[in-house]
Amino acid sequence: ISDDSAISEYIWTTTDLEILSGQGTESVEFSSLESGLAEICLEVVTDCGTLGPLCEDVEIIATPEPEIEEVEPSCESIILLESNASSSNDLEWFLESGPANVDIFDDDEPSTQVEILAPGTYTLKLIEIDEVCEGSNQISIEILPPLVTTGEVFECTPNNEFTVSFEITSGSAPFTVNNNEIASNTFTSEPISSGESYS
Repeated sequence: ISDDSAISEYIWTTTDLEILSGQGTESVEFSSLESGLAEICLEVVTDCGTLGPLCEDVEIIATPEPEIEEVEPSCESIILLESNASSSNDLEWFLESGPANVDIFDDDEPSTQVEILAPGTYTLKLIEIDEVCEGSNQISIEILPPLVTTGEVFECTPNNEFTVSFEITSGSAPFTVNNNEIASNTFTSEPISSGESYS
């Protein structure tokens, strides 16, 4: 309210609000942890006595708090990002940081696919805006470098079989080959029947 020299004291009271600053003055700053309808009231003291309280309802609108599902480190170039943001709000996905550009397929939808062609760690941000409030969240995505192998050796064994050996020269142990974990960067297959292919 406007400052008035005839007023000697301002007394603010609230329901479901917390006064942060300004108690005893003509203006206050307040906050609320819950959305919904709250109330703020004012009494003023003058030489003629106390006036009020005069009360006013305050509608507290919840700030959007979008949550994004975590994404495990991946070798894939296309990643699905899923959030619980409301499709009725204004949404925007964008790249916050990363070693290269990314292609966001649906940057105004709660969930979208993202194409990332270069390895590295990327941070993508989602902003959600309702009628008056804005909230955001972000997610880090690690794209692993492609697997590189060298020194492939095909060695014949008895019983008309062969083995395949190679060295993994990228990434870090442990590695998984055909769903079997190996602790080092050197792999040797089980015997494979002659005429069968190895992949």
